[in-house]
Amino acid sequence: MANGRRYPRRPVKTPLEFTPWDPRRITFGFATDISVGGAFVETDFPAVPGSDVVIRLWPTGWDEELILPAVVRWTRANGMGVKFNPVGAHEARAIGKLADEWCAGASPDTLQVGHHAEMVRRG
Repeated sequence: MANGRRYPRRPVKTPLEFTPWDPRRITFGFATDISVGGAFVETDFPAVPGSDVVIRLWPTGWDEELILPAVVRWTRANGMGVKFNPVGAHEARAIGKLADEWCAGASPDTLQVGHHAEMVRRG
């Protein structure tokens, strides 16, 4: 257990968008580390600690947008720590794949941010 976390974080630099439960208020940022338990979101506009947010990722080449409901645990000047609501097997595999691709040298320029409020299949 690293840093008191149940799941070890893996480094990434992945663009994302997050919203409170009202999907009309979209804020952009970057995940700079991630695990099935949560992430650090680098942003100039962190949400209030204790607030519910929805994190959306849609890496290029993936068939689906990854949607991760979370709660903001803490904030600082350059971002916020979020704890994901319990994730299923599909989301856990997607988080692992995202981190694996980043560690294998995927460029952050090859990743794009999704713009949908639900899981969407491409094609």
